Amino acid sequence: MEKEGFMRTIDDLHKDLDVQEVCTDGHLGIKALFSTGIYKDIWVVHTVWVVHSLDIWHGSTNRSKKIVAAGQQK
Repeated sequence: MEKEGFMRTIDDLHKDLDVQEVCTDGHLGIKALFSTGIYKDIWVVHTVWVVHSLDIWHGSTNRSKKIVAAGQQK
């Protein structure tokens, strides 16, 4: 569901805007679209690749939960 919604939204945005970077959470389906999927080769805008970045907030939240859990172990 998230992958389909992302594809629809980004295709609509790409019609009207010059998209240079897309920032998402670590959803595996979306990451796959940029590495091996349909957006691998067609995401070139004016000879510049569209960059896929991961949202740092999701990664830091997950990391802090792991640190807290490790600190609570005896």
